[in-house]
Amino acid sequence: MRRSTIILKTFLSVLFILAIMVTASHALIPSLINYQGYLTDATGVPVDRTVSIDFAIYDVSTGGTALWTESHSTVAVVNGVYNVMLGSISTLSLPFDQQYYLGIDVDSDGEMTPRQEMGSVGQAIRADTAELALDVPTGSISASQLQDGATLTEISDNDGTGSGLDADMVDAQHASAFAAASHSHSGADITSGAVADANIASSLARDSEVMGIVTANDGTGSGVDADLLDGQHSAAFASSIHAHSGYDIISGTVADARVDVTITRDNEVMTIVKANDGSGSGVDADTVDGVHASSMNIPSGAVMFFNLSSCPVGWTALTTAQGRYIVGLNPGGTLAQTVGTALNSAENRTVGSHGHGMSSAGSHTHQYRDYMRTYTTDNFHALLDSNWTLATSGSNYSNRYTDPSGSHGHSISGAGSVAGTNAPYIKLLVCVKQ
Repeated sequence: MRRSTIILKTFLSVLFILAIMVTASHALIPSLINYQGYLTDATGVPVDRTVSIDFAIYDVSTGGTALWTESHSTVAVVNGVYNVMLGSISTLSLPFDQQYYLGIDVDSDGEMTPRQEMGSVGQAIRADTAELALDVPTGSISASQLQDGATLTEISDNDGTGSGLDADMVDAQHASAFAAASHSHSGADITSGAVADANIASSLARDSEVMGIVTANDGTGSGVDADLLDGQHSAAFASSIHAHSGYDIISGTVADARVDVTITRDNEVMTIVKANDGSGSGVDADTVDGVHASSMNIPSGAVMFFNLSSCPVGWTALTTAQGRYIVGLNPGGTLAQTVGTALNSAENRTVGSHGHGMSSAGSHTHQYRDYMRTYTTDNFHALLDSNWTLATSGSNYSNRYTDPSGSHGHSISGAGSVAGTNAPYIKLLVCVKQ
């Protein structure tokens, strides 16, 4: 075991409680030794914690058998200093008539070395064996034979209540200068400090208890039923259940969740209208663009184009119009008369295709005349035909006539055919009103 890790400085004193009774037998004197030690760790730092210490008393400095032992399981060590009362657990009954040695073991680390030599103070307990004062016959000691200390002891032993002196004064003060052990004070006598909570009667409310007491004993709802709230009477506030006019809502919007479910939302209007409307589960309005239905009846036989795959209710397909152009009926014409062959589906038919033929004129003769009319300012040629009259006289005229003759022929081949023009079109469904 390590022995040098803890330094111990020891001070021994003896606490004696002596009671001398002049009776037929003497009283026992209890013996306790107040032990104070100083404890550090291996580095010399004072220990500051709770430890367990085992004490033993020997009659030899090393080895031997302990004459007395005592264990203190919880010893508070503060800054290295600790105090124990030896004999408070195991009775200290040694006679102290020889040299003794104290052994110490901290936290079961082994007994420290060397053992502490106990001084003569312990041996003072031996005074218990003084027997001269035992069994003194009554009246055998006169007043002159008593020492002052013995006289005071005798006085104390026979004094008033509590076996103490009932003096006339204490420190030159009469009893009237002191307060009785049990007395009271006025609140005005407390001029400084504060009375601790523990010294105030439990019947007086603490700060943390005030509201609990008030609300527990208050009116309806276990809340404070005050006359005013922030300086206002109840008349200044609305009841928890109250109503408002729509005019009171002057800003913001009422959330959808706050509106009664019986109020129709925007996305519900048309569903409700159609579900409760007339035939066809569609809106059967009184007017359309301000026109009543009576003013826009479509007569039977009316023909309309529809961009639909089938004709609406009340209409049938006009099959004779399929693949044909629609032409207005001329006066005296036949209604719904068809002419020509209808177009096939998506047919791109050429239109207006035709040809020209020319027969040969054979051999023939052409006659022409060349006439020049001369002016002083201009001249020109004129090709004359039989509708013109040839001038034959007059001044400033010069006539020249050439009349060649001969026959020739012309050959003309077939002109062929001229391609027609494709007509662009869109196909729509043609329906007739029933």
